[in-house]
Amino acid sequence: MLAGLLAGLAAAVLANLTAWVLSRELSRSFDQLNWPTITRAAVISCVLSSFVYFALVRWTRRPVLWFALGGLAFAGLDSWLVAVRASDAGFAQIANPLHFVVAAAALVLVPVLAPAVPEPEQPRPRPQTTPPPLPNQH
Repeated sequence: MLAGLLAGLAAAVLANLTAWVLSRELSRSFDQLNWPTITRAAVISCVLSSFVYFALVRWTRRPVLWFALGGLAFAGLDSWLVAVRASDAGFAQIANPLHFVVAAAALVLVPVLAPAVPEPEQPRPRPQTTPPPLPNQH
């Protein structure tokens, strides 16, 4: 989870800078795309993606591959939904690149940071102090 939080903070900075540049270049701004909203969405997305990555590490042989495919598919689906259902003209021009900025940050940073964040050690079972019983010999 810490890896997701760190990735989310980095993604939030990148997404907010991207939104600022796109708003200036396109001469458009939208009230929904403000820094608290973008930051919250980036952090939540990256924290959730870190849980997905953790599960993929446990249950698959190629977690990074499946993480990348799933992340790009999710960002693409989310962008498609925004493009189809955007209430304001031009909203998707600014919002959709942000999905891929956050996805790219998560796809790069979560796998890199996850091994660097140690897991708490699980207690190991104590070895038996008495030997097993001898088989009956007749």
